[in-house]
Amino acid sequence: MARFPNLSIAAKLYAIFALLATTTVAFALVATVNARRHAALTGEFEAALWLMSALGALAILFAAFGALVLRRAVVRPLTEITRVTERVAEGEVVDVPYASRHDEIGALSRSIQVFQQA
Repeated sequence: MARFPNLSIAAKLYAIFALLATTTVAFALVATVNARRHAALTGEFEAALWLMSALGALAILFAAFGALVLRRAVVRPLTEITRVTERVAEGEVVDVPYASRHDEIGALSRSIQVFQQA
């Protein structure tokens, strides 16, 4: 997976959603143009409908992939940091994960380390 350490999480999320939206619109446009061309040339509406359905399914797969990337890059680290924060609040001394990251999650982890040391 490519890393973009200088971008914030918000910028990464925006880029992912913009890419997914652009891809979905592009697939829809291609499907519509091809369906109209195909239907006009052959008169087979069912084949055109199948093509549009297949491209729609592909767009859904891209969206699912984007959701998995978000889960891995944002949700999972925040869940771990939440658990660590609860343990620190109870007085335990624990290793705080993701402190080496150069984004908001890393900043949050480093702030928890400072809180723990205080």
